[in-house]
Amino acid sequence: MRYFFCALMLALAFTSKAQLFNEKLLNNDRSNICLGAISLGEDLFFANSPSDYYLGWSTENVIYKSNEQIHILDSINLADFYGFDSFQLQNFCVETDTTFLVVGVGIIDTPHAESLVVASADQNLNIAKSYTNGLISDSIIVGMTATWADTLLYVGGFQFGTQRHPAYFVFNKNGVLINKTVFKTLGNGTINSIYYKRPYVYAGFRLSSQPLVLRIKADDFSVDSLVVNSQVLSLPYVSISGFYSFNDSSDSFYAYGEHFLKYLGLYKIDTTLKVSAVDTFASVSSPSYPISTTVAERGILDAKDERSIFFATSEGSYFLPSQLQSGLISNMKLWRVDTGGNVIWSVVVNDSSYYLPTKTVATSDGGAVFFSMKYDWRKDVAPKTDLSIIKLDSNGSFVGLHEMEIPYQKPLAVSVYPNPSVDEISLSGVELRELAAILVYTVDGVLVKEVVNPQSLTVSMDNVAAGTYVIHTLHKNGMQGIGKVIKGK
Repeated sequence: MRYFFCALMLALAFTSKAQLFNEKLLNNDRSNICLGAISLGEDLFFANSPSDYYLGWSTENVIYKSNEQIHILDSINLADFYGFDSFQLQNFCVETDTTFLVVGVGIIDTPHAESLVVASADQNLNIAKSYTNGLISDSIIVGMTATWADTLLYVGGFQFGTQRHPAYFVFNKNGVLINKTVFKTLGNGTINSIYYKRPYVYAGFRLSSQPLVLRIKADDFSVDSLVVNSQVLSLPYVSISGFYSFNDSSDSFYAYGEHFLKYLGLYKIDTTLKVSAVDTFASVSSPSYPISTTVAERGILDAKDERSIFFATSEGSYFLPSQLQSGLISNMKLWRVDTGGNVIWSVVVNDSSYYLPTKTVATSDGGAVFFSMKYDWRKDVAPKTDLSIIKLDSNGSFVGLHEMEIPYQKPLAVSVYPNPSVDEISLSGVELRELAAILVYTVDGVLVKEVVNPQSLTVSMDNVAAGTYVIHTLHKNGMQGIGKVIKGK
């Protein structure tokens, strides 16, 4: 899929800066991308989801904890933690002042099954998967974003079987799925963003020819009304990538999105669903590249002062790394815009590389951290991307990034036998003297057995029901191990 270049159309003049950057790069031998990032206090949490394809399945979805200068403090692989064979992490959202939610889908290869995953993580990266639809085998349910509506958790995404349909899911505070609504009559599309403003939940659609914003009654899950594209600038294929509000007490809020991968707009919406365009981006011809674009896909966030927003755009980007070509470059532009759509500052990143911005996080010091895919064809002609991280202060000036970090360590592979088992299991590949605990989880993340300071490498499974289980070993040096076993009847 390809994008098109665009230029900003604003009434007021703005300041543009160009400067050199020393980004922090995370990489491996595949395409690296950040689809989830959030700040809690002075801690920053972000994900690196390396895969063979953009938005593809991955066995490594690493969540990093860092300070706001990107000094990495800790990390965890969510796919390994729950024992999924592959995982697709889609987004983070705030749960409380000290916890956040991770939204995505996990897959078990044998027997094949998928599960919508909404995991709760605290500031120490302790994970508790509290919300799940259980394992299913007939279709894939993917969560793209989530929000709390008082005591209910709304998750927006899609269901993919023979065709992809936008859908939303509602969980109660105990983590039980109490509603699933799939819009099969709307055709191909995704609920890409979701926002709660009492008494309604607003859902934004992506890559759909029908609705722009859907309004749902939060208390009974019913669809109240929707805004179709003809009501907004008469543009088809408008995607809403997110919502934000500068003042929760007002009768209006804002949405941002794009039109047919060609225009990018900021829209003001009131509680009657009347929509007005605050500012739009319009495509222009570009002699440098055959295909160009501006992108702010799920990459915009209101600043901490609630009077401005940050986002990133990119010229000359391609949707899939497999479409990258040697010599392809793109300029990335980083923006700060006020509530009226006026540019406070913009910064150009240009170092003869390819950029595709994916996430923006406002930080407690008034600045922002920008995440982007980066492809440097001078180093590697293969279409593989690094995760580029850039930190700017409140004035748009570059902030130096710490290079010291704790590298991600993949959990040890633990062999479990006999497999299948009946009465007890034994572990190999670990040393007993190094173990602090052995934990047995269901594939839905429920802890069913815990052995602290084990005295042997054998664990009784007498009181464990038949099924598939994930075995975690916690080591005294901080390492973890992981294995899988099937418990027979």
